[in-house]
Amino acid sequence: MRLGKYEEAIKIASSVVAQEGENPIVVRALTTLGVCKAESDDIEAAEKYFFKAIHLAGKLGDSLGEGIALHGLSTCVHIPRGRFHLGLTTMEQAGYLKAIANYPDWGQPFIKAYVHLLSGQRREARSALDELLPLVEPGTRLAGGYYYLWALLDLEEGELQRAEEYLRLCLRIANQTGAPDLNIWARTGYSRLYRLKNQPAVSLGWIEDALHHAIYFNYRHFQGVSLIEQAQVKWLLGDKTGSESSLEEAIQILAQFQDAYHLALAQLLKAIWQDEQGNPASIETWINAAKYLLTNSFVHLIERERPLTFPFLIKQARSKNPESRKAAEALIENLTGIPPLPLKIYALGQFTVWQGNRRIPDHLWNRRKAGELFRFLLLKPGRAVIRDEVQENLWPESTLETGIGMLHQATSALRRILEPDIPDKFPSRYLHMEGERIRLSLPPGSSIDFEEFETRLSEAIHTKKTAQLEKALSLYIDDLFPMNRYDDWAQDKREGLIELHERGLLALGQTYFEQGEYYRALDCARRILKRNNTNQDAAALGMQACMKLQDGPRAVQLFMEIEKNLRETYDIPPRQDLKRLVRQIKRG
Repeated sequence: MRLGKYEEAIKIASSVVAQEGENPIVVRALTTLGVCKAESDDIEAAEKYFFKAIHLAGKLGDSLGEGIALHGLSTCVHIPRGRFHLGLTTMEQAGYLKAIANYPDWGQPFIKAYVHLLSGQRREARSALDELLPLVEPGTRLAGGYYYLWALLDLEEGELQRAEEYLRLCLRIANQTGAPDLNIWARTGYSRLYRLKNQPAVSLGWIEDALHHAIYFNYRHFQGVSLIEQAQVKWLLGDKTGSESSLEEAIQILAQFQDAYHLALAQLLKAIWQDEQGNPASIETWINAAKYLLTNSFVHLIERERPLTFPFLIKQARSKNPESRKAAEALIENLTGIPPLPLKIYALGQFTVWQGNRRIPDHLWNRRKAGELFRFLLLKPGRAVIRDEVQENLWPESTLETGIGMLHQATSALRRILEPDIPDKFPSRYLHMEGERIRLSLPPGSSIDFEEFETRLSEAIHTKKTAQLEKALSLYIDDLFPMNRYDDWAQDKREGLIELHERGLLALGQTYFEQGEYYRALDCARRILKRNNTNQDAAALGMQACMKLQDGPRAVQLFMEIEKNLRETYDIPPRQDLKRLVRQIKRG
């Protein structure tokens, strides 16, 4: 059956149903018929077979058989139709029944992750994947599916390098197991990856290979989904006719499966491409596509295909056609609840921000102090602050009226930097103006290097594990926000990070010392003293390391330097333990 030999499987299963009467074997045969019918264009018949299997299993008290049939109903009928909530609920019941039969169930977390990905709920998808991990055995079909779902998540978030690694793992298992679904998923994923990398010629090879697999194994539903990807690739290559042909074929196939989700995507693409070519039919196609998206709660597809959809959406919001304009406004309103792409912020020794796989150009941050406002908000509790505090810190010499104007310019510039293609009536999903309060919201999956540094190094200092300390310290490229080194508002955070870095180096040096790696311990001490020449803990570590290295003169030199620096800076003598140490060295 999984190899696409549906006619043979249907023949065998039908024979079992006809001859065996009512028993668990018939339940499995009915479920097999449901799967075969679902994959061979007859989803209505598939649903009936699954219901028959569920009813018979319930009558027989066959919990496992009922659970397997419910699993099939969820994956083969409800999910393809876009009935995601119904599919999840059905899968939950399947998991419950399988548990009664002591049967391991991976279906629920797998479908949860898949549905959350299709719904644009990246945080929930990540949680479901974590739930799935304990059930994954290396090299299995499930492991391949697990890697594929992670690849989808990374593609959604613009983490293309990581997505490529997951696709490589998925493809390896697909080739080893020969699983048709994995082979098609991996190749379709690679096509999307290279399409996002703007390498459509490479994408075309992958998607055509995916289609060959779908046709060979008679996976009609996968064929329809792959045709949508092929249409997008052909459009990028300038093959408009071929693109339209692939899209129409996809729509015909997916309509047979009543696949609301992928039909919504196909209709949206069709409307956009018709509009680009000046086709008058685009208005009607667009209105129908918008209704489809809104009715089925698939608005997140607008966000997923953002480079293509947002300019089109803005155009429709300004349309003279009232229906077209109304549809665009309704979608814009619904988009506010969909998280935007996560941000990766690097602020130690630099200031670089990545939005998915797009690096925000450095020069944009200089516009109207937008970058300074962004950095200021990053340091505030909850990343929120009242307007007066912003004005006092960023424009301290301005009048109240001038400061208000400058703040308005900075927030407007920051809004456009983070969402350059945002429609006029669309509120920012990163920057929120709440009365007198300004708040920066970072979507799930975002990261800030100095926060990661604080967390990792604090944990590493506690555990005193060398590898963890080294890895955490490697995050500290240089001091926080080098462009704001003289600004008072950044001083406390910068000094706190410097102090933590010194404590981390000291902990690493002490760990090296305990392991007998005295040269490395001495190096840590010297790095601290280069930055803070009055750090007596570092001086003590360095002196002890020198003693172990039989280098008394260098140890004495370290003492003399710390003594001089303490006297000149604080007018205090060194600690008693340092004095005892130098006396011990001099005595030999």
